[in-house]
Amino acid sequence: MEEFLARFFRERKRDLRANLPKRSNVPREILGTIENYVASSLHSLEDGFKMPVDNFLASMMTELALIKHDLQAPFKSIKPLEIAPNESIVSLIIVGTILKNPTRRLIHNDAVHLASAVEHQFRENKWIIFVTNDEEHILSREPVIFEACALHCSKPEWALDTHRDVTKLKSPIEYFRELPNYSSKHKKLIETIEKAINIRILC
Repeated sequence: MEEFLARFFRERKRDLRANLPKRSNVPREILGTIENYVASSLHSLEDGFKMPVDNFLASMMTELALIKHDLQAPFKSIKPLEIAPNESIVSLIIVGTILKNPTRRLIHNDAVHLASAVEHQFRENKWIIFVTNDEEHILSREPVIFEACALHCSKPEWALDTHRDVTKLKSPIEYFRELPNYSSKHKKLIETIEKAINIRILC
């Protein structure tokens, strides 16, 4: 049984490597979590215990369906929004997040996603948490991203904690109006947002 399951997961991981972009880690992480769950369930069986393969697989599918339901439940009320961000905000994020090595700039697709969140944040004047597992390209530069576009980024595991913390702050517009000093990046952000979505941030 162990050999059969190990081969099954190896083949599924190989299929993911062949068919998904290299930077798309979420499906592989989900598959790895499922494999760990199945392995731990198998190891918890007593030595010598016999169970038909069909019964074991059916039991695993039932358990995984329950886990899936529990994971999805908090997100049932979430409504997806399609936001095509203003290109000037995208450019602001790309330029504003360049580190010492210019070759490590954000790719355009990442900047578009971030810009969508930024635009929505300032239109609604409510803090937005950009949730991602991308350590290399986004989470590792979270302070730089916040300075460039005032967007909080978080791993899923810490998103609720981050949300709780930022809701203690004043709304984004009021937050900027009360800053004692403005960096060059702050000034560029305010100027870009005001022009892009036709709002007044500074009185």
